[in-house]
Amino acid sequence: MQVIPKSKFTYLYDGKAVPAATVKPGEVFQVETEDAFNGLIKKESDCTPENIEKIVHRSNPLTGPVKIEGAEPGDTVSIHILSIECLEYGVSILGDHFGPVSHLFPKHVAKIVPISGGAAHFNEKIKIPLEPMIGSIGVASDEETIFSWKQGHYGGNMDCKEVKAGSILQLPVSVPGAMLVMGDVHGIQGDGEMCNPFEVPAKITLKVELIKNKKISNPRVLTPDKIMTIASGRTFEACSNEAFIALANWLAEDYGFTFNDACFLLGQVADVRACQIANTMHTVRCEMPARYVSN
Repeated sequence: MQVIPKSKFTYLYDGKAVPAATVKPGEVFQVETEDAFNGLIKKESDCTPENIEKIVHRSNPLTGPVKIEGAEPGDTVSIHILSIECLEYGVSILGDHFGPVSHLFPKHVAKIVPISGGAAHFNEKIKIPLEPMIGSIGVASDEETIFSWKQGHYGGNMDCKEVKAGSILQLPVSVPGAMLVMGDVHGIQGDGEMCNPFEVPAKITLKVELIKNKKISNPRVLTPDKIMTIASGRTFEACSNEAFIALANWLAEDYGFTFNDACFLLGQVADVRACQIANTMHTVRCEMPARYVSN
């Protein structure tokens, strides 16, 4: 199995970058990722406000890019996330750089937790079962080179907790090879990402498939029991509207609904949920039970 080390990283979604590796559709491979703070906050002596301030402004490294053989603009790449292994520790930061409650923390503070036995050891009494997810994963855009903290139709820093083992993430291909990157794994995260979740180094095992000549407008996620579309924008309302319309269009395109009936159905069974409202661009998903579209 091909292993792409965390030493091959970037801070960009960049269609012109030199690939760190090339994979074929159907090939199982592994991607090693550093935690979002570059592995620079591991012990209590690293947690001074001055040190954290330096680190947070050069963070969110993504492993890759991984060139997908045969991927061309107008295709869709399906990313099958087979497993996510969290390593040794997790670190979370509170401070004026992050999230809706950042004003409560004029100086940066950090919490480091050991990880073992499938749990984050929050303190002597609390062990939080891990539900690891990929916070940032995306392909290159044909519009521009994009920094790793951003998100959009190409994926990116969506912080969607459903992008986890057992899920399939679908993204539109905009450049030859797609140029897939990923990182920013969280040991567990609540919807909305109101505060920084535990950032962890990880090993992600996955495979990709191509849907040729299939163009999609928004990221899509398929889990064993749900399907969903993701949208990012300046306001929760704008994201919600876009995600809802994208899901209705998906039902009309692939599942035999008229657009009107798709909207009628979604009004009854779909939920709109915040993935993250921590960044300038918010991210929202519109999800529905898969049983209504299962063959």
